[in-house]
Amino acid sequence: MVARRLVRRVDGRGAWHYIRVREVPPIVVISVTLACGMALLGIWIGGRMEEGILQRAASKTVLNMDSFIKPIVQGMAERPILSDNARSALTAVLNRMVLGQDVAAIKIWSPQGEIVYSNRSELIGRTYPLFPDLRHAFNGELVAQLDDLDDEENEYERSLGVHLLEIYAPLRESGTNRIIAVAEFYEIRDELWAEVLGIRLQTYAVVGLMAAAMVGLLSRLMSRQKRVALEKRVTELSQLLAHNRELQCRIQNSHHRMAEINELFLRRVSAELHDAPAQLIGFALLRLDALRPLQKTQPSAEPGELEVIRTALADSLDEIRNISAGLAAPEIEDLSLTEALTTAAVRHAERTGTTVHCEVGKLPGTADPSLKMCLYRFAQEGLNNAFRHADGNGQALRAHCEDGLLVVEISDDGPTSGVKQTPTSSGLGLAGLRGRIESLGGLFEFTSQPHLGTRLTARFNLANTEPAYA
Repeated sequence: MVARRLVRRVDGRGAWHYIRVREVPPIVVISVTLACGMALLGIWIGGRMEEGILQRAASKTVLNMDSFIKPIVQGMAERPILSDNARSALTAVLNRMVLGQDVAAIKIWSPQGEIVYSNRSELIGRTYPLFPDLRHAFNGELVAQLDDLDDEENEYERSLGVHLLEIYAPLRESGTNRIIAVAEFYEIRDELWAEVLGIRLQTYAVVGLMAAAMVGLLSRLMSRQKRVALEKRVTELSQLLAHNRELQCRIQNSHHRMAEINELFLRRVSAELHDAPAQLIGFALLRLDALRPLQKTQPSAEPGELEVIRTALADSLDEIRNISAGLAAPEIEDLSLTEALTTAAVRHAERTGTTVHCEVGKLPGTADPSLKMCLYRFAQEGLNNAFRHADGNGQALRAHCEDGLLVVEISDDGPTSGVKQTPTSSGLGLAGLRGRIESLGGLFEFTSQPHLGTRLTARFNLANTEPAYA
């Protein structure tokens, strides 16, 4: 799986841009690195074990050969050549003991890189540059290699088609450590090749199992660490979610309390209007009615002047009573949502003398009091705007609920010649409705087109509506 992350970079104009790049998961990087490291370790361990096996086998061979080759080549301590007698003696000894059985070929080299003896007579006298293995032997090292037949003088050995152990053994002068020649053996060792191959396979298998175990353990540890981190993150998110729900409940409770306080304030204003200005104006009307007989006895008084004043006061009293009646909402706690909306339409029709077309479908039987009051005010304010700006033409209240979605709509048919309030205007009515509806988690929509009328819509998803808590 390849992860992706955003990286910020600068383009040619010096602007920063975010680009999406592929990011290899850490476990993949660690696994590949560990696998490479273990592979190198396996190669190194296998090489050391193979070298030890070859050195052990070569030492055993050299120990057996040195006892009868070393005395014959002592003449090379004075001159770097072998006499004919020494060659004949060496051939006789080798043919009698090992040549052709365990040893496929033998060469003896002088310090100048000349082959002074070989079981193949055509090679005697040839000179070759001192290659690395031969130099190491002249420096006193025992060199052993399996199937390393890449040198120019190994054409015969390659043609044998068997696994050969190539050995370079230094030959020293008797009584001293001076190297006078190097003996090169090619020992037939098919079983040694099988042993080396087995060691290689075992080493690779062990290292591979160790690498797989380490990757598995590392994956398990990282998975456990991720799981612990994920559980911690889930716990933190759960706590944040619980805190968010608590804050949301507090906000909703605050909105409910503010709605209740607002209703109490409106009731108080309604009562104050009814008990103070309305009573005073009513008293003034009574006094004017008492002055009517005096108007007939005082010819200087203009006819109808008192009647004009009385009419103005009567209109003011009616307006105050209408305002008071609109501010004081009915007791709707015991009413259903359908009854609350119907009450708003009936009271508006009675107050304005207009007709309201109601289409109220099947609504929930129980609803939160704050929601009922909100929708009652919504219907009241929407119908008031329809009467004020559209002269009450085509006033309609529609409400329905489907799949938990409650929709209440107030509409009219115009005309639009009056000044219309919009959700962004300074009209307090619609602005207050928007705030009231949205505070309860609803959506408020306002549309108005010339000659097509105005439409107010309130939507509530009752499935997501949280109950208020004390």
